[in-house]
Amino acid sequence: MGEIVAVKVFFETPFGFAIFCFDGGFLNEANDIETLWTHFVSKTTASLAILPLGFEMFENKLDAINPISRITCQYDEAVLEVMWGLKNLLHTLLPQEKSELSEEDSKHRSRGLQFFLRRHGFSIEPQLVDGQMAKAACFVYHCIEIDKEILECFHEDEYLEEEGINTNGWNALKYATALLLMCTDEPSSGPDQASTLTVGMR
Repeated sequence: MGEIVAVKVFFETPFGFAIFCFDGGFLNEANDIETLWTHFVSKTTASLAILPLGFEMFENKLDAINPISRITCQYDEAVLEVMWGLKNLLHTLLPQEKSELSEEDSKHRSRGLQFFLRRHGFSIEPQLVDGQMAKAACFVYHCIEIDKEILECFHEDEYLEEEGINTNGWNALKYATALLLMCTDEPSSGPDQASTLTVGMR
């Protein structure tokens, strides 16, 4: 993530309007549709991307809409993902708002979360994906990303590759286990140790 780009988000709740400051850099990342949802599964993840600036309730919402009707706004799939996230954490980010979302608003689903679930073999009807499931999916997402980062570090130094071990298709845990075995195993006078490790880790 580069320089933070502050973007104001105007969000309608059941009985009022809220303004948030959002890190617009997330809207410009590659594959942002597939990752934006991960910032809106808990108060902790949201705190890294969005900050509530104010909230006010209105008996007549036109009183709030009319003054801003001429402001240029962004409206695309990325913004819809942010809207889903704010709805998902409505009462966490805005505890003052006691009302529940309307049935229509509750139908709003995260496309990025659906992409992630399908990619990893989870065939779940969109209406069954609730906040708790989104949080669990986020844990899985970060585990996968951390695994990729660690594995990339291992591959940069080519510890096992220099010993002639084929590590294609390995995850970080498998690589680390093989590396540990190689570092702690006593020299063997039998078959080539690298071959033994390769077979043992399959």
